[in-house]
Amino acid sequence: MTALKLRSTRVGIVCRISSKNTVSVVVQTLKTHTRYKKLVKVSKKYLVHCDDESSFKEGMKVRIKSCRPISKQKSWYVEEVVN
Repeated sequence: MTALKLRSTRVGIVCRISSKNTVSVVVQTLKTHTRYKKLVKVSKKYLVHCDDESSFKEGMKVRIKSCRPISKQKSWYVEEVVN
């Protein structure tokens, strides 16, 4: 039997509509500083594949899910729009 691989998901905000079928999503997480033990906000941008580029606007909150590599930088796709 083969083990199922769980796909990781993240929630972020659309910051840019890059090109056809691609949006840029910013994901913010909280990490603890190694020395000072204080919570620090860390943000990272992901290029995300989407089927309808016209339905997404900047500032929308979306859930993204990992997938096989679509291009050199894209290996995520939009799973759903979160309210």
